[in-house]
Amino acid sequence: MPFVVQLSQSYVAEILEALYNRLRERDNGDYQAFCRLNWDAFHKGYDRMLSYWAEYYRWYDRRTGKYCKTRYRDYVGWKLYAEVFGCKK
Repeated sequence: MPFVVQLSQSYVAEILEALYNRLRERDNGDYQAFCRLNWDAFHKGYDRMLSYWAEYYRWYDRRTGKYCKTRYRDYVGWKLYAEVFGCKK
């Protein structure tokens, strides 16, 4: 379990997709409990995942001249943390 949580901090979207697809259909109460017990490390991992999204996967809308952060909820890293690990930031 610690390995999977650590792996979820990857910037490689294909790794996150594989984790998400494997874990989304199961009962993840054990992962959620593990993350709550290790909140500080889990929170740093969440921040790292968010940083990777901002650097590599956030897109720029040339029409408005702004970064479009609305797509964050579509990012597989967010789905993994929210749906699998229970982090509802």
